[in-house]
Amino acid sequence: MMTNSLDIRIFQMLFTEDRFASMFKTVDRLHDIVTEGKLAQVTNLSKEEVIGWLKDIAYTLDETIRELEGDDHERDSEFLRLLSLVK
Repeated sequence: MMTNSLDIRIFQMLFTEDRFASMFKTVDRLHDIVTEGKLAQVTNLSKEEVIGWLKDIAYTLDETIRELEGDDHERDSEFLRLLSLVK
C-alpha cells in the first residue's frame, strides 16, 4: 500500500500547471529552432527521428485527450456502431 501512495505523490509532482507549461515551452522552442533551420545544431537525432518522436507524442496526446473527453467519444463510438448495423 505504501507504494501506491508514493506513486500518487510522484504523479502529483509531475502533473502540475508548471510542468505542463514547461512541456509546452519545450515544444514551442523546438518549433522555433526548426523554423530557423537549426535542428541539426541542437540535437544528434536525425530529422526523421525527431519527426517519429513528435508523431508518437502527438498520437499519445490525442489519445489522452480522447480518453479525458471519454463520454463523448464513447457515445460517438456507440452511435457509429449502431449506424453500421442499420446500413
